[in-house]
Amino acid sequence: MQQQGYLNATLSYRLHNPDTVVLWVHAGKPFRWLFLKPGNVPTPLLVQTGLNELKFTNRPFQYKLLMPLLENVIRISENSGYPFASVRYDSVRVEGEQFAATLDWQPGPFIEFGPLDVQGKVRVKPAWLAAAAGLRPGKPFSEKVWRQVPDRLAHFEFMTISATRILFRDGKATPVLEVEPRAASEFNGILGILPKSNGRSGTLLTGQIDLALANLFGAGRKLDIQWQRFQERSQRLQMLYVHPHIMNGVFGGRLAFGLLKEDSIFVNREGTIGAEAPVGSVARVSLIATWKSSDLLGTPSAEWVRSRNIADTRIQLTGLRTEAGKGISGDGAGWWIAGEAMAGPRRIMRNPSLPTSYYDSLPAQSLQTAGRLQARYQIMLSGRWRFYQRLDAGIVQGSRLFRNDLTRVGGLRTIRGFNENSFFVSRHVYSNVELRYYAEDDTYFGLFVDTGLLRVADGVLWRNEVPMSFGLTFNVNTKGGTLLFAFATGRTLNDGFHLDRAKVHFGYQARF
Repeated sequence: MQQQGYLNATLSYRLHNPDTVVLWVHAGKPFRWLFLKPGNVPTPLLVQTGLNELKFTNRPFQYKLLMPLLENVIRISENSGYPFASVRYDSVRVEGEQFAATLDWQPGPFIEFGPLDVQGKVRVKPAWLAAAAGLRPGKPFSEKVWRQVPDRLAHFEFMTISATRILFRDGKATPVLEVEPRAASEFNGILGILPKSNGRSGTLLTGQIDLALANLFGAGRKLDIQWQRFQERSQRLQMLYVHPHIMNGVFGGRLAFGLLKEDSIFVNREGTIGAEAPVGSVARVSLIATWKSSDLLGTPSAEWVRSRNIADTRIQLTGLRTEAGKGISGDGAGWWIAGEAMAGPRRIMRNPSLPTSYYDSLPAQSLQTAGRLQARYQIMLSGRWRFYQRLDAGIVQGSRLFRNDLTRVGGLRTIRGFNENSFFVSRHVYSNVELRYYAEDDTYFGLFVDTGLLRVADGVLWRNEVPMSFGLTFNVNTKGGTLLFAFATGRTLNDGFHLDRAKVHFGYQARF
């Protein structure tokens, strides 16, 4: 009752018999606020706390209004350079059942962040790490920023924060981070053994080489290079460079380049540039611009081009990308999510091998839009069992889509059990679900099921497809690296499971 303003409320009791107790509640009269004055609390601080004096003038006395106010004063002070601030009542006056008081704010010494002290074996520049953690020397101390440090740094896979502490001395708060290195750079080599498509006998050897370099120059920079041979005369090259906190500032950048050669039919080139900034403790938002060009190979005829639904195009897209997560490391729990949306003009370029009349029915320029959402997470089950899932959804829209405009799905990195990049899709949703048993941090055996819902282009025709696959995978950690193995078989709406068409992948991963 005292929480409701009955400050003189008391409770008494009498034992009526061995199993009965009689209670009397003496509520007394409810107290009311006469007034609550802000006193010496600075005006900017009052604005942030949202103090409304009318709520404390001739109103019922309620702790539920008072306590959040006092807590806000302390919290905002702690995040504004006054970690030792306190607030109390001053000039308290009680007149009957009316309560009046004035706030007395004691800020304590003003504290600002000092230089970051990095301890541990990781090779990283302290100035860059301070920028990534939000611990900028000379800025007012903030308890909120300090508590967010582990989350802000969790997505950098090359290090682990083992301990944090802060030292207050001479008006400075010196952050101390104990940082241990973690092998995050890697080299992957994967060999695929696939049955040949289109009814041909024999097997097809495919390959993939990935090189990922983390923490370049001790400043968290990242370089990824992926090369893939997914058909006899088809190859893909993808490169990504990420530069977080350029010149130890807030903004970072990314550059990407992609090259896709589809047999002797067409070649796609793609370049992306982006500027990113952190939002909160675990998210990042980027403004991105992408340029795409697609060129037909050889001297095609009009009928050949029309039957394959392809064209020479130029596309310019701009949009936003957001990304958040705490990373998945070994057998631990974690999550990651990313989404992007882009739009821009697409131009159809005239091919000198085709007659001018071929382009009469095609829009010379049109609007194209694209969006994508990706997520993955791992949760811990009983013992050493883990549940892992990856989700991917995307869409490409335009007034007239060509096959070389579309997203490629199928294979080891998307829907296992199918040939690499075998589906040309304008819309897709697929899920990879794995039940893993970890023998140790990077050694596990897993059973998986991959499912999807696709809008597929077959030449000039479109169809819905629901692929599904299942199989097993295992990673074995050795002194030299990790051995990878995956076996999968898949089916579509018109074709069932066939073990003789199963896909087998062997790989080796070296971390350093």
